[in-house]
Amino acid sequence: MNLLLFKNGLCAHGFTSLRMDNPATWIHSWRLLSCAIILLAIVPRPAVAVELLHQTFEDDGGGWQAAGVGAKVTLAHGADVAKEGEGALRIDYTVAQGTMGFALMPVPDRQLAEMKSIKFWLKCDHAAPIALVFQEKDEGRYVATFSVPANTWQAVELSPSDFILTTGPDDPKDPDGKLEMEKVSHLGLIDLGQIYAQAGDTDLARALGAAFGPHVLFVDEIVAGSEALPTGDPVKPEHVAVDRFLHPQADWACLGGAELGVKRGDPLGDGHLSARYHQSPGKIVGWIKALSPGLLTGMNRLDFRVASQVPAILLVQLEDTLGGKYNTIVKAIGSGESETIRLQFADFNVADDSKVKDGHLDLSKVKQLLIADASGLVVKADSDNALLLSSIIAGK
Repeated sequence: MNLLLFKNGLCAHGFTSLRMDNPATWIHSWRLLSCAIILLAIVPRPAVAVELLHQTFEDDGGGWQAAGVGAKVTLAHGADVAKEGEGALRIDYTVAQGTMGFALMPVPDRQLAEMKSIKFWLKCDHAAPIALVFQEKDEGRYVATFSVPANTWQAVELSPSDFILTTGPDDPKDPDGKLEMEKVSHLGLIDLGQIYAQAGDTDLARALGAAFGPHVLFVDEIVAGSEALPTGDPVKPEHVAVDRFLHPQADWACLGGAELGVKRGDPLGDGHLSARYHQSPGKIVGWIKALSPGLLTGMNRLDFRVASQVPAILLVQLEDTLGGKYNTIVKAIGSGESETIRLQFADFNVADDSKVKDGHLDLSKVKQLLIADASGLVVKADSDNALLLSSIIAGK
């Protein structure tokens, strides 16, 4: 303990006035001091944040390597290619049917066991849907998806809770369905356009954000740490936050082409999704967010705020793990002002393209939320639009 602080503390509590010839006073004073020491020992101290992984790419590639078909991972240097310093990781790949290449990094045993957040910067040569992958050793594969703009450094911040187990027929199984950071054996980065390109439907792949041809993705300043990301004000016990747009990146994939980002300020106040696009006759533009099955269990409605510069017919769709799709329609007035939308799940109807035609909406199985501007499809709208979405909350 600092001696001056110790001395001042004693003075403040009258210890300097003690007399050696008064044992009772000394006993009382030492009891007070003992209590103070015990209190200092039991008062919890703030946990110190620890960097579990920090890659600057100044001198080496951090163990990242190319995987799949058609990818190349190198270390690039120059202030024009790095977000900070002179170095960045460069990933070259091609979006095409029959090729799928990505970057992969082995993780030493238990290195990320205490991870509460991972932050990094990305810059892609085109607007792209990107996925960061956590692969557990001999168990599940978990993915967080988000969109990045073209030729702009995008900050990305993610928590373990943002990662969702992949459940495709060829995906590895996870007995408990929970991401366990101590078991993570690999990190992966991939442009999801490559996956869309494998479907064989070029028009659909382009609508989902696949930009066919060769591309470059730069990565810089990867930091994984024990410090949790801000969670914002707690929601009510009867509510579930679908997206409050607390991250700097848009945790959505785009359908039909739009400039996506997360903004703050008026007219919606806090963080919100900003989408700039053109309403085209016969076309639909939408935004897709993956959800953990079970997130909406027990909920009755979906609330969000919207501000649209021009009138918009919004299609809101939920898709479940069985391929069932359920829609409802709502109109945004188009004044550019904030308006609150409340949708009852009981009003969602089976979609025309649902794989389950005679089913009912089982909220425990919902894996995806789609919000789309269907104005071009329904009323042949032909107009530029800026649409903002915020505070997407499910409630009882």
